[in-house]
Amino acid sequence: MDLRLNNLRFIILFLVLGVCQLLSSCNKAKPIELAYVDLNFPLNTAINDVLVVNDSSLYIANGNLYQEGKLYHSTDEGKNWSSIYDHEHQLRKLRWSNNELFCISLGNTIIGYIPTTSNLRTITLAGWENWTDLAFWPNGSGLATVGYNLGYGEILRFDTAYTPDYSDSLGYFHEFREIHLLEDSTVYISGYGIVMKSTDRGQTWTDQLLRGDFFRAMSFADENTAYIIGQYGSIYKTTDGGDKWNRLRNGNTLKVTRFYDVHFTSVDKGVIVGGNGLIWTTIDGGISWKVLENIPTESNWLTVHGSGDTFYIGSSTGELIAIEI
Repeated sequence: MDLRLNNLRFIILFLVLGVCQLLSSCNKAKPIELAYVDLNFPLNTAINDVLVVNDSSLYIANGNLYQEGKLYHSTDEGKNWSSIYDHEHQLRKLRWSNNELFCISLGNTIIGYIPTTSNLRTITLAGWENWTDLAFWPNGSGLATVGYNLGYGEILRFDTAYTPDYSDSLGYFHEFREIHLLEDSTVYISGYGIVMKSTDRGQTWTDQLLRGDFFRAMSFADENTAYIIGQYGSIYKTTDGGDKWNRLRNGNTLKVTRFYDVHFTSVDKGVIVGGNGLIWTTIDGGISWKVLENIPTESNWLTVHGSGDTFYIGSSTGELIAIEI
């Protein structure tokens, strides 16, 4: 009896280890080398966000924490750069809405820039906050998020791009990091241990029940297909507009992986970037991933944004590269 029990225990242990090995192999990214272009960004401070508009026009939000920030623009795919705006604090996040560029800073300033007229305007929000993102619908209404120390987040509604409604501010016990608006009234917010969805422009929210990671970034390839990455290595995907989220990769177990940003230019083609030079690519919707090994940097890649086959990637030390997948 004892021998049979020991054999059964051995079989169960063998099966468990086999399943773990299978899951581990599915989560691994295969190493490759890929041609890249060094775009020689003029500063060696952090590139916190890069935004591609109309294929060849690039914008960069720049600046180290608690230092001055700069807003840069290139009209020739990053070959040449011009400074648009200097700010006393770090510039953090870029958004494009109604033919206007919006940039949010550490502190309490939103910068708006209209390229056709080179017109700049700013709004100073009440109080000093750790603003993390903002986004606007075509009618001008929108949302901005705050995030502090993993455990506090706030959502601020805007009646128009320059008219915040402080009476409608909502607080949560989660640090918020990113907003994504769809064309209708749907909006997603992600952050520390939470992803929320609203179908009424932020009046009410539904918890998507994703747990176990700091969900730093989202990318919607279309209204139905989206990807969410966690800082500690998890990847989730939906193909039905968020009704169901499928886990493509577990978070870290033994090997530490740090994801910071993700962008998909189609339902199949996307890039994840992260700490210590991490760049992962996929061309099959996340079924398999390739890790770039020939790019000589140990910096943290903080941001990625693309158009078509080309993706632009910025680092914590001012490195900016372009790759094609």
